[in-house]
Parts: sequence; structure tokens; C-alpha cells
Amino acid sequence: MSLERWIRLIAGTFVTLSVVLSYVHSSYWLLFTLFVGLNLFQSSLTRWCLMEKLLERLGRRQRGGSDARMTAGRLLVGASLLLVAGCSGERPAPAPTTERPTPVTGVRVETVAPATVRDTVDAVGTVRTKTQVLIASSVQGYVREVRARQGDYVEAGGLLVAIDEREPAARLARTRAALAEAGMGLDEVKRTLEEAAAGLRSAEADRTYAAHAAIRYRELLDRQLISAHEYDGVEAKRLSTSAAVDQAQARIRSLSAREEQMRHRIDQARAEVRTAEIALGDMRIVAPATGVVVDRRAEPGDLAMPGQPLLVLDDPRAYRLEAEVGETAVGRVRVGQTVPVVLDSLRRTLRGRVAEIVPAADPASRTVTVKLDLDAVPELRSGLFGRARFPAGERQALMVPGSALVARGQLTGVYVVDAQGVARLRLVTVGERHADRVEILSGLGAGERTVVEGVEPVTDGARVTAGP
Repeated sequence: MSLERWIRLIAGTFVTLSVVLSYVHSSYWLLFTLFVGLNLFQSSLTRWCLMEKLLERLGRRQRGGSDARMTAGRLLVGASLLLVAGCSGERPAPAPTTERPTPVTGVRVETVAPATVRDTVDAVGTVRTKTQVLIASSVQGYVREVRARQGDYVEAGGLLVAIDEREPAARLARTRAALAEAGMGLDEVKRTLEEAAAGLRSAEADRTYAAHAAIRYRELLDRQLISAHEYDGVEAKRLSTSAAVDQAQARIRSLSAREEQMRHRIDQARAEVRTAEIALGDMRIVAPATGVVVDRRAEPGDLAMPGQPLLVLDDPRAYRLEAEVGETAVGRVRVGQTVPVVLDSLRRTLRGRVAEIVPAADPASRTVTVKLDLDAVPELRSGLFGRARFPAGERQALMVPGSALVARGQLTGVYVVDAQGVARLRLVTVGERHADRVEILSGLGAGERTVVEGVEPVTDGARVTAGP
């Protein structure tokens, strides 16, 4: 066997023994022994390499190879002895400790027992006011002033927005002038009508006189006391006065119609004045009811358009939760039903009464909107997140007080007290919280005793004594 193969055999054997012994013995002193043996083997191999080069220069390769093989054999025996010595050693026993956990007194121990738990179905939703008012302009104009900001509390009738009122003010002045003109026209028609009535009376008097004269002249003509020419003159006078009466009557009828027309024109002018006054009043937008400004959508200089919201008011006296209930659970919901509503942002649970159930379901989410009236709380605001808890049945579960839980990083545990009064930390899986108690899903069994109060000084293995 060549020298190179001898070296490979020695190295492979040593590495194999090192791996096997490191797996079997994991003590620190064994690893130290292996480290020393490896250093010895490496130094010997280095010396052999130097010797081999020297022998080649002197021409004594055969003798040098024999010496090298002897050296390698000795190294293999030495390494084997070191490994055997390392394996035959005994692991040092750890020094016995005499420390014991300090006994803890005054804790409260409770026996775990099944309890009745009412399951609930949480329906998430958003808090909204029952009455929300969109303040919009009914006329077009530039915003001159906005007196309310978000969060302001406004009273009914208070000025919110002022719009430029120059144009409607001019329109009101024009309509008022038209009304005054119509009034003066009516007065003139009345005076003319009075004159026409007087003329009618004069014409009627002339007609009466002419009629009597014609009768007398007819009698004279019949007795041939006057000529026919004279009678014709009197008859013509009678016909002329009759025509004058008809003309006066026609004028009175015309003036009466004119008077009626002027009266309608006055009514029209009054309506236009009223419209202009309303338009001018619309330039000053007031609060229709008491509320809180939750949104401001206009600033001075903006062009207000009819129907465009400028402010949004919420009634702070009444709020409701609009929750989305799954179509499978909506069958358990009834109008008038009272359920707890949890508001995480306020850290409060309020009472909610089902006021309305929307009859249609959302085809995208397969949920039905349920509106619940909430108790009056000053901290309520529109847009808050809430959860309505609807009952879904009862079951038995293991419950422990929330004060019994012990957090260890991301893990949760409880101290279980055995028959000797020794507390042992046991990891558990917790479920839902019901009031001040927490459901235990796994890790505990019925009948076991746990520390529920005074857990801060308790350590694993400590002896505990229940307090009074």
C-alpha cells in the first residue's frame, strides 16, 4: 500500500471516529479531547511532508517512505488511544443546587368547572346619526361667508352660509317698483272710471229730456201745429242722446275691464316681490335644526349651485348602528330585540335595540342591513366601528377568570396547583372573553385547581397557600 493511501486511511478513520463519538457523547470535555487529537494529527502530517521533501533531495525516498509509514501508524494509534480515553471517561455530574422557590401565600385558588356559555354572532357595522341634514343652496351664487366649521354645535335658525345677494336684491327692487307702478295705474283707471260714470249719468239725463221732447213734438205734429221739419230735428236729438248713453256705457265697461287687468297686474307684481324676497332670503342659509357640523364642503368664493351640499349636520341626540348581518343569521333577529353593541374605540358596551331590518339583502356580500338604536352617550360620533352581538345558542365550556392568565411572550398559561400545593405553569389555548372570564379551549381539564388571584409573585414550582 502506498504512502498516500496510508494517509487517506488514517484521516478517514479519524474523522469517522470523531463523528460517531461526537454524536454519542455531547459533553464539552470530549470535544476538547477531539480538538487536541486533530491538532496533533495535523502537526505530524506537516512534519511528514517536510521530511518527504528532504528525502527526495537526498535520494533516499525508500527509507523516508518507510519512516513516514511508521510515523503515520504511530499517529493512528495515538489518535485512537485519545478517542478511546475520551469515550471511556464519565460525564461530570452537575453540582446539586439547594435553592427552592419561595412559598407564596395569600393567593386565591379556584377549581375549574364547566359553565354555560351563550354563543353570539358578531355583526360589524358603522355608527350613524338617525337624522343627517345636507345643507344646500336653492339658488346660484358665490359664497360670501361660511360661519360654521367642522365640530361646531349650531342651533336651529343660526346663520351658516351667506351667499352674494346683490343680484336678488336688485331683482327685489325691480319687482317692488313694478308693484308700485301697477298700483298707480289702478288708481288712474279708477279716476277715469269715475269720470265715465259721471258722463253716463249726463248722457242718460239728455236722453230722457230728448225722449220727452220728442213725445210732445209728436203730439204737436199730429195736430199740425208744427212742421215735419221741426219734428225731425227733435227726433234726431233723441237718437243722438241715446247713442251718447250707449257710448258712455261702453266706456265704463272698458274701464272696468282695465281696472280688473290692473288688479291682476298688481297681484302678479306682489307675487314677483314675494319670490324675490324668498330668493333674497335664500342667500342666507340657516340651520334647519340643532346639530353638529360634521362636514364642510364650501369656502368663501366658491360658486354655490342649486342642490349642491355645502355643509352636513348630524343630530347628536340620537345615533344608531347600521350592522351587516349574514343571511344565515338574520332569521334570529327581530324588531324590538335588545342586544349588546361593543364600541372598541370607546372601550364601552352599549345597549342596542333593533329598530329596522332592511327587507333586501346585498347580493355581493350576502348580508342584510340591521339598524339598531343606541343609548345616548356624549362620546358617540358618526363613523365609529361597532359590533352587535346577536345570540346564537348555548353550550358548556371551561372558564377561568381573566386575572388567572399569565403571558409569557406570545404564549399564555395558567398556574395549576397539584395535590401537594405546588404551582406549575401550564400553557393553554384561550377562546372568547365573556365579561371578566375567558374560555379555555385546551390545556386544562375539569376539576383542576388554578391560581386566579395573586399570580404576580407565583413562579413555576413554588408552593402556594390559599388566602382567606
